[in-house]
Amino acid sequence: MSFLKSFKDKMGIGGASVQVKTPDHVNKADQFVPGTITLTTKSEQDIVDITIQLVESRTSGSGDKRETKTHILGETTLPSNFTIQPGDEKEMEFSLPFQAYADLKDLGKDQEGLTGDILNTMGKLASFAGNVRIKHHVEAKVDVKSAWNDPSDKRNIVLM
Repeated sequence: MSFLKSFKDKMGIGGASVQVKTPDHVNKADQFVPGTITLTTKSEQDIVDITIQLVESRTSGSGDKRETKTHILGETTLPSNFTIQPGDEKEMEFSLPFQAYADLKDLGKDQEGLTGDILNTMGKLASFAGNVRIKHHVEAKVDVKSAWNDPSDKRNIVLM
């Protein structure tokens, strides 16, 4: 193996790449995100580990007081310890279990009548007053043996 090829493999240049495919919207009540990942490579790569996470980012405040907190709502690993050959495409399905945080507006959906309407409205007002934005994404991380720069991919989703 030439020095240049070894260096390129360690840097992840021409190495394995990953693509995440999920639905655009997922119902919180389902408590799992279905999807697939697709692995490709231009050179032989040993795959050590594949981790998939559902990440929630909550941004609140504005200007200098803006703060973002991230939480992992779910995580799963896929069977790994295999070698992928140049030109190969390996597609793997996953079902990512998660536990979403309950907001007041979500609690309002479970209640009927006036109580549900009040909780729903209070949740929306609190979110608006605190300038809170919540985003979710599914992230796949692939650990490639002897690579310094492991491939990863993110896909934004909406939890309803």
